Amino acid sequence: MQRRLHHLLLATGFTLASPAAHAACDPEKKLDKPTAQYEISSDRVYDTKTRLTWQRCSVGQQSGGAEICDGAVAAFSMAEAALYAEEGWRIPTQNELATLVSKTCFDPAINEEVFPNMDPDLLGYWSRTFDAKKRIWYINFVDGSFRTYSGTTLRHALRLVKD
Repeated sequence: MQRRLHHLLLATGFTLASPAAHAACDPEKKLDKPTAQYEISSDRVYDTKTRLTWQRCSVGQQSGGAEICDGAVAAFSMAEAALYAEEGWRIPTQNELATLVSKTCFDPAINEEVFPNMDPDLLGYWSRTFDAKKRIWYINFVDGSFRTYSGTTLRHALRLVKD
């Protein structure tokens, strides 16, 4: 299956970002979120354009050692996510999450060199932004699109941010 997907991507002009990564990026387009835009340490990433500092790994993963962002990405209900904060880190707004989207890549639509080892089965990430109907916005990093949700059963990942 993976070999067939790789051949399909090559036939349509896309390539896999790296052997360990699963993002497909358009080789004809310049990466719109280049690695040089970020100052990377083992567990955090500073975006020089937005001046935001991000946790490099999704909540639940550990950074450091031989593997960057090792372990399972945690999934949270909307209610659990709304209460989550960690030592000055917070859930990003919808606009802040949008700054991570790389429109030249998909599945996930993010620079995987900067934010590695995302779970391909858990690419929805909560924001802390609600719309006028009290639905929370979340991003789908498969394609970088935003959606709203007002139920109680959906579970998504978190990537935390600091100003």
